[in-house]
Amino acid sequence: MTITDWIEIAITFNTKCNECDKDILPGKAFWSMSAKAAMHLSCGETNNQIDKDNSELQGITETALEFVKREQVGALLCFVCGKKTGCNECEYLAECKPRSVSKYCICKECSKLEESFHNYKQSFAAKIMKLLK
Repeated sequence: MTITDWIEIAITFNTKCNECDKDILPGKAFWSMSAKAAMHLSCGETNNQIDKDNSELQGITETALEFVKREQVGALLCFVCGKKTGCNECEYLAECKPRSVSKYCICKECSKLEESFHNYKQSFAAKIMKLLK
Protein backbone atom coordinates (compact mmCIF):
# COMPACT_ATOMS: atom_id res chain seq x y z
CA MET A 1 0.00 0.00 0.00
CA THR A 2 1.36 3.41 -0.98
CA ILE A 3 0.83 6.18 1.57
CA THR A 4 -0.05 9.47 -0.11
CA ASP A 5 -1.33 11.73 2.68
CA TRP A 6 1.91 12.73 4.46
CA ILE A 7 1.77 16.14 6.15
CA GLU A 8 4.34 17.97 8.27
CA ILE A 9 3.31 18.36 11.92
CA ALA A 10 4.82 18.78 15.38
CA ILE A 11 4.57 15.47 17.23
CA THR A 12 4.64 15.26 21.03
CA PHE A 13 5.54 11.60 21.48
CA ASN A 14 8.30 9.13 20.62
CA THR A 15 7.54 6.82 17.70
CA LYS A 16 9.23 4.80 14.93
CA CYS A 17 9.83 6.09 11.42
CA ASN A 18 7.71 4.31 8.81
CA GLU A 19 10.53 4.68 6.28
CA CYS A 20 13.77 3.80 8.16
CA ASP A 21 12.33 2.19 11.34
CA LYS A 22 14.52 4.38 13.60
CA ASP A 23 13.20 6.41 16.57
CA ILE A 24 11.55 9.77 15.98
CA LEU A 25 11.77 12.11 18.96
CA PRO A 26 9.16 14.81 19.69
CA GLY A 27 9.41 17.68 17.23
CA LYS A 28 8.68 18.15 13.53
CA ALA A 29 7.96 15.06 11.44
CA PHE A 30 5.66 13.87 8.67
CA TRP A 31 2.38 12.19 9.69
CA SER A 32 -0.04 10.05 7.71
CA MET A 33 -3.61 10.08 8.98
CA SER A 34 -4.59 7.05 6.89
CA ALA A 35 -1.67 4.87 8.02
CA LYS A 36 -1.37 6.37 11.52
CA ALA A 37 2.39 6.48 10.86
CA ALA A 38 5.20 9.00 11.23
CA MET A 39 8.31 9.64 9.17
CA HIS A 40 11.47 11.71 9.70
CA LEU A 41 11.61 14.94 7.73
CA SER A 42 14.92 13.75 6.25
CA CYS A 43 13.33 10.46 5.14
CA GLY A 44 10.44 12.40 3.62
CA GLU A 45 12.77 14.51 1.48
CA THR A 46 13.39 11.43 -0.66
CA ASN A 47 9.71 10.43 -0.66
CA ASN A 48 7.89 12.06 -3.61
CA GLN A 49 4.45 11.43 -2.09
CA ILE A 50 4.59 14.21 0.53
CA ASP A 51 1.66 16.64 0.28
CA LYS A 52 3.17 19.88 1.50
CA ASP A 53 0.20 21.91 0.21
CA ASN A 54 -2.54 20.18 2.23
CA SER A 55 -2.82 23.08 4.68
CA GLU A 56 -6.43 22.36 5.70
CA LEU A 57 -5.63 18.83 6.91
CA GLN A 58 -2.37 20.03 8.47
CA GLY A 59 -4.18 22.80 10.39
CA ILE A 60 -6.79 20.38 11.73
CA THR A 61 -4.11 17.88 12.78
CA GLU A 62 -1.96 20.50 14.52
CA THR A 63 -5.00 21.90 16.34
CA ALA A 64 -5.96 18.41 17.54
CA LEU A 65 -2.42 17.72 18.75
CA GLU A 66 -2.26 21.03 20.61
CA PHE A 67 -5.61 20.21 22.29
CA VAL A 68 -4.39 16.77 23.38
CA LYS A 69 -1.10 18.22 24.62
CA ARG A 70 -2.90 20.96 26.57
CA GLU A 71 -5.40 18.53 28.11
CA GLN A 72 -2.75 16.04 29.24
CA VAL A 73 -0.68 18.44 31.31
CA GLY A 74 -3.01 21.32 32.10
CA ALA A 75 -3.37 21.09 35.89
CA LEU A 76 -0.08 19.98 37.44
CA LEU A 77 0.77 21.68 40.72
CA CYS A 78 4.17 22.73 42.03
CA PHE A 79 5.54 20.33 44.67
CA VAL A 80 6.93 23.29 46.67
CA CYS A 81 4.34 26.09 46.54
CA GLY A 82 1.20 24.33 45.26
CA LYS A 83 0.57 26.78 42.39
CA LYS A 84 0.08 25.64 38.79
CA THR A 85 3.38 24.67 37.19
CA GLY A 86 2.70 26.18 33.76
CA CYS A 87 3.44 22.94 31.92
CA ASN A 88 2.48 24.22 28.47
CA GLU A 89 5.34 26.74 28.65
CA CYS A 90 7.83 24.35 30.25
CA GLU A 91 11.14 23.80 28.45
CA TYR A 92 11.01 20.10 29.41
CA LEU A 93 7.49 19.42 28.10
CA ALA A 94 8.67 17.22 25.22
CA GLU A 95 10.57 14.92 27.63
CA CYS A 96 8.06 15.07 30.51
CA LYS A 97 6.03 12.08 31.60
CA PRO A 98 3.26 13.90 33.50
CA ARG A 99 1.53 10.84 34.89
CA SER A 100 4.67 9.65 36.65
CA VAL A 101 6.32 12.93 37.74
CA SER A 102 3.42 15.34 38.23
CA LYS A 103 3.38 15.17 42.01
CA TYR A 104 7.11 16.02 42.06
CA CYS A 105 7.15 18.86 39.50
CA ILE A 106 8.33 22.36 40.42
CA CYS A 107 7.14 25.64 38.89
CA LYS A 108 9.48 28.05 37.10
CA GLU A 109 9.09 30.66 39.87
CA CYS A 110 10.24 28.25 42.58
CA SER A 111 13.03 26.82 40.42
CA LYS A 112 14.54 30.30 39.92
CA LEU A 113 15.02 30.81 43.66
CA GLU A 114 18.56 30.32 44.92
CA GLU A 115 17.28 28.08 47.71
CA SER A 116 15.00 26.04 45.42
CA PHE A 117 16.60 22.68 46.22
CA HIS A 118 16.42 23.39 49.96
CA ASN A 119 12.74 24.39 49.59
CA TYR A 120 12.07 21.21 47.63
CA LYS A 121 13.67 19.07 50.36
CA GLN A 122 11.68 20.92 53.06
CA SER A 123 8.44 20.40 51.17
CA PHE A 124 9.25 16.72 50.74
CA ALA A 125 10.04 16.31 54.45
CA ALA A 126 6.82 18.10 55.45
CA LYS A 127 4.72 15.84 53.22
CA ILE A 128 6.42 12.72 54.60
CA MET A 129 5.72 13.89 58.16
CA LYS A 130 2.02 14.28 57.31
CA LEU A 131 1.94 10.72 56.00
CA LEU A 132 3.64 9.37 59.13
CA LYS A 133 1.10 10.92 61.50
